[in-house]
Amino acid sequence: MVSPYPGRNHCSLSLRATSRVVETVLVSGARHYSRARILARLLPGLTISGDEDAAATSARIIAGLRAALRRERARAGHWTYSLDRHIGLAQALRAELDAQKNVLVQTGTNTLKPSGMS
Repeated sequence: MVSPYPGRNHCSLSLRATSRVVETVLVSGARHYSRARILARLLPGLTISGDEDAAATSARIIAGLRAALRRERARAGHWTYSLDRHIGLAQALRAELDAQKNVLVQTGTNTLKPSGMS
């Protein structure tokens, strides 16, 4: 196929445009996130008991999603890497962080610490 733009690959996007596309996909997925429907597929080993309070459950889910995302990133370039899973994990993590932030704003507490801080 002949490119309408001589000297440029017509399929390539600029880094800024690519970033906007990725951000749009993550925001859209986070908006449509359903914990009950999606979490079991992303973190099959995670069990949520009714005994825990919401903050503790949310913290465990976020920790599990962060760990799963790190493992998925480590697979990049390997045949077992899945871009769909990577995107799903990022969308779920964003949705869980947004939900946790909303709860903290509503309760008037701010106990979130940056990752890596104790």
